[in-house]
Amino acid sequence: MNEAYVYIAYGDKYLQEAIHLVKSIKIFDKHRHHILISNLVDDTFDNCINIDTEFVNENNTHNKYCVIARLVTPKYITYDR
Repeated sequence: MNEAYVYIAYGDKYLQEAIHLVKSIKIFDKHRHHILISNLVDDTFDNCINIDTEFVNENNTHNKYCVIARLVTPKYITYDR
């Protein structure tokens, strides 16, 4: 089975939390990939995906970073689980 962990983290504060989580998970699970959905990039992750183009016309911050990010993320993920 093709599996990965997916993290949605917009902004440095949330990115730092995701990095700590990845480091903790890698202690016990060295086989699955770690995918970051963010406006930032970090080498801790196997793949970083920027989906900012999905909400160019959206002005509501809650919709941008909470709702839309979660709705379109499956379009970019190629893993089974």
